[in-house]
Order: sequence, then structure tokens, then C-alpha cells
Amino acid sequence: MADHRLILHAVVKDDGSLSYEHDGQTRLAATVADGIQAMRALAQAEGVEVEAILAQTGRQPQHIVLKPGGQLRSISERPPAASAGSAGSTGEKAAGNPERGTGVLAPPAAPARTGEDPQSGDSPDGGDAGAEDQSQRGPVVGGPYSGPARGVPVSRRAQKEARKEAQREAQRQGQQDGQPRRGKRLLILLAAISATIVAVAGASLLLPGGLAEDSLVSVSGSGQASAQNQLSYQDSPTAVPGYADDVQWTVPVDGQALTTATAQGLLVVEEDSLRVHDIATGAERFETDLDGSVDYVVETTVQGRHALLWRIGDRAYALPEGSTEPVAYTLPAGARLSSAGSSVLVRDGEDLYAFGLSGLVDIAAPDEDLTPMALEGSRLVSARFEGPLVITDYSGREIASVDLERPSEEMHLIRWVSAGHGLVITIWGEEGATVSSGHRVELVTHSISDGSILSTTSTTTDSIGEADWVRGQGYELAYIGPYLYSMRSGLLVLDGSAQQLDFQLPVGQFAPAESPEGRVLVQGTTAYRTDVQVLAALEGTAIVRSTPTLVEAHPLEP
Repeated sequence: MADHRLILHAVVKDDGSLSYEHDGQTRLAATVADGIQAMRALAQAEGVEVEAILAQTGRQPQHIVLKPGGQLRSISERPPAASAGSAGSTGEKAAGNPERGTGVLAPPAAPARTGEDPQSGDSPDGGDAGAEDQSQRGPVVGGPYSGPARGVPVSRRAQKEARKEAQREAQRQGQQDGQPRRGKRLLILLAAISATIVAVAGASLLLPGGLAEDSLVSVSGSGQASAQNQLSYQDSPTAVPGYADDVQWTVPVDGQALTTATAQGLLVVEEDSLRVHDIATGAERFETDLDGSVDYVVETTVQGRHALLWRIGDRAYALPEGSTEPVAYTLPAGARLSSAGSSVLVRDGEDLYAFGLSGLVDIAAPDEDLTPMALEGSRLVSARFEGPLVITDYSGREIASVDLERPSEEMHLIRWVSAGHGLVITIWGEEGATVSSGHRVELVTHSISDGSILSTTSTTTDSIGEADWVRGQGYELAYIGPYLYSMRSGLLVLDGSAQQLDFQLPVGQFAPAESPEGRVLVQGTTAYRTDVQVLAALEGTAIVRSTPTLVEAHPLEP
């Protein structure tokens, strides 16, 4: 531990820039990532720990510590879970649950829903945790590809040798202690068996698991609750906090209609029709009869234009901003869609496509050892399990190769969680544990442009080992397990574990959640008690399903 700690108070502005005071001067950075890099350089140059307190209006302050050696840590007061013991053999488990999408098609009087892909971790030729929810609960908004899995074919002989080595290691550990250690021997054996299973099947799965250990030091030792744990409860003063009770416009809907709202419009799916209403006026922009179920809806970009995109079977439609007629697409049978990035990626086996303004656009597939993760505009983001990220254009030309910064030299990447919208989310741990072992790990957000660490959160695999990264409406907030993040900065907004919060799909700057005090809307350090079904919280308007048969728009409070 450094003998001295320099405390810097920084302000994150609405435009994403950052400023802080040091030596009587105001230092400015164009982005949070640039500011953190500057503070990291300061820690290294002066040989001291730098504690940065990042404040932003309406959010809880984010505390991070930058070590003289360049390591970065978020301060969290969450105590470690009971350790299951360190394993002597490592293995990566290919998790089956994909990250979830952005937005909601909600039935009346139901909480905001995010669908889970029922096809996750399927056949070797598919290769990806699937794209959209086909369950009976209604369509999912968005769908993921996640990171690459580590996997190579393993012979029966190799599997047998792995089991023997695990048994020998267990015996050695027992002899060192002078007594048999049955629990540890079982854990080692299970880890070895898991490794061989994943080695055979892992190449077909996109969500690897892996290693962790309970020796991380990113937990505050002060014994005081960190800002990320503090939350006050109060009744919502209006239907949506910060928005007036005045009604700008209303749209009647069928009592069983499914509705979703984004900046690109209010989409209403009734028994045999689909219509889109202008978000500013409520006026109808587009209406059509339905001859199938709507499987997928997402707010995205199509060749640089914001658009609302939906899928019906093997057809898709994109309604660009300002248009009254959608662009129609015919999809390959069984094609999968991923909205992990700012644009939707279409995958049909090894063939990749993007949505264009006049049809599907071919994307050259990356090298065989790379897994496509996200489409960021016209850039395809792919990765190998051990890294790096590789960014290519539609023709396959490499634009950049990005190495991810390690949270510490002792740690190894054990799971790619998600990539897209400027962020890469990963889980790192020390040798000896799997993603389901309950050991401590580091949940890390990186900048997709240069791989630098934006934040780290010390947690356990029990909390986030196989959890999804759920992006909210408007791409302002995302959550994974009990942790709520800003998608603009990549910083932790709230650790909801102490408050027993069960987050649901974020809407704008709000995170709906179930809490011990009932349903709440979390904004910054306040949890507002409310039963209102919020469909969207936009810059000037909040859209709510006030009754099963009515959608209302409320303006910002004066």
C-alpha cells in the first residue's frame, strides 16, 4: 500500500468530458477515459496512489483508486463471499446465458421485461449464443453475440490423463497438510472434468467461464459503506420523477397490446396490426397488418441513421428517423440478430450481414479463430479468447488490433461478457477457479477504442459469473447482476446488492427494480416508490402505460 494517497475530485459533464483540480489548476479531458489515463499517469509519475472521486449530476459518485504501478480499482464495501478453496487445475466453463437486449415490448400492467435467449449455447455450427427470444412471453428487444470461448478438440486419452493428473494433484495437496482433503480433491477433480468437457464443446459456445481467486484487494478497508451502496427511498412526487403530471399526448391501445417506446417512436403491436407513433406528437407514422408474430424489436442505426427495427419470422423492417415507410428485408432462414453494438449484426452460419438502407449488406467474416462480437456502425468487433480485439471494416480489412489492459499482472481473462456501444465488459480472476465457484473476481469495463480500463469492481462469481449484461432503453444504463453501470462512461453507478435490488430493464436514466420496499425507480442515490409502468424516459418526454388501454406522454417539469 502506498504511504500517501492523493485525492482528486473530478466532475463528469453531460457531454462526457471530465475536469478536475490539481496543483491549483483545472485539468480538462475530452472523455472520462482520457481523464482516467491522465490521473493514472499522475499516479505513476509521483509514485502515489490517486483516489479519484468522479461526480456527475443525478448519479452516485464513483470512487476509483489508481495505483503507482498503473492498476485501477473501484472501491466497493461488498464483503467477499465464502471461498470454496483454490483449485489446483483450471478450466473454462462455457456459460449458456447470453446478454440481454435493449428496451421492452411490454404487455399491460407488467414490469419491463428483457427476454433471455432459449437457444443459448447450442450446436457447433451455430457457434453463437442466439439472438432473440421465441418464448411465449412476447418478443425480446435486441439480442447478443458475446465473447469467444476457448476450446480445442481433446482426445479420450487426453481426458484420461487430465483426470489422473487431477487425482495426483489432490493426493499431493493432502500429503502437504498431513491429512486427506476430500472437499478440495473433489473441487480439483470437477475442475479437471469441466476443462475436458469445455475443450470438446467450447468451440461452439460463445460465453466462456473460467478462473478466479479470493485474494483481490479492491475492497475498501475502512469499514464504511461506499457511495455506491447508499440509497434513500421516497415516494415519487409525480408519475415519473422529474417529469410533470401534465399530459402531452395520449394513444389508446388494445388492453392486450404489446408496447415499446424509444426515441424513434412508440411501437404498438395488437392482435393483427402493428403501428408506430411519433414520439413528439403521438401522431401515427406507420401502420400495417400483421401476418406473423413480432419476434424482435430494437432501437439501432442503419447506415448512420437512427431507426426502429423489428423482425417477423424471416423478414425484418427498419423505420429510419423521419421516414413514414420502413425498409423491408428478407433474412436467411434461421438467421440470428445481435444488437450488442450500435448497429444490428445478422449472422447466418459463417455469413455476416448488416442492415442497409436498401437491403442487407455483406460483411466479410473475420479469421476462423475470431468470434464476431458486435457491429459498431460500419466496424465489426471480433476477438480471440486470449485477445486481442480485432476491428475490421465490411471488406474484412483490419482497422485496429486492441489489447485489453489487465487489472493486474496476476489476473487472467476468464470470461468475455459483452462488447459494443464503446465498451468491452470482461471478468478476470487468478488461477484456480471457475466462473461458478464463488471466488472473488474483477468485473472490468474497458474502452473499446484502446482497451484501457474504465472501471473495475471487485465481486464474486456467485453474483456475476454467468450473468447477462443488460443494456437499457436509450443506452444510458446497463446492469449485470446487482451492479448498475453508466454506458456513457463505463463507470459503476450503483451496487444494488446491499439494498437487495433486483434490477429490470433500465429506461433512460432510471433503473426499475424490485426492492424490499416494493417496485422502485432508481435514479442516482434515490429509489422512488412507484407502480407506474415507464416505457421510456427521453430527453424531454417520459412515456408511460398509465392504464392497460392508454399510453401517455409527460413533459419535463418546468
